[in-house]
Amino acid sequence: MHKSLSLYLLLWTILLSRDTYACFAMAVFILMLQYVYFIPKMIVSSKSQFQYCISCQKMTPQHFVHCPDCKHCFPIHYVHGIAGCMTEGDIKRYTYLVYIINIYLMILLMVWSMVNRVYFLGLLFHVGICLSFRQKNINRLYVF
Repeated sequence: MHKSLSLYLLLWTILLSRDTYACFAMAVFILMLQYVYFIPKMIVSSKSQFQYCISCQKMTPQHFVHCPDCKHCFPIHYVHGIAGCMTEGDIKRYTYLVYIINIYLMILLMVWSMVNRVYFLGLLFHVGICLSFRQKNINRLYVF
């Protein structure tokens, strides 16, 4: 999901490259999105006791569990959300940033559609994509 969202935003950055400010702002938003996504993914392994994960077929710390969607082991306090397995605060931060980027892109496309009618079709396409953007149920319980 994150890769396709990043490519989608990169495509809009290229399409809006006529406006230097919009292109720069979109590039900054994309960099912020990458930062918000990759920092929670960096897990510091502990030197505690290890256990063998049958699904991963490797040794993991005892406080890690296997996520069947991500196919990796993560700490117990992580939940699976739209950006993969992260803490609930990180998932909220990522989701809010995606909403801010989408609203900025909608406003930008509304302004550009006043200049060129082709951008109005892009606005309709973007609104359709935003409506299909739904978060998975992060409260479902896994049986490990």
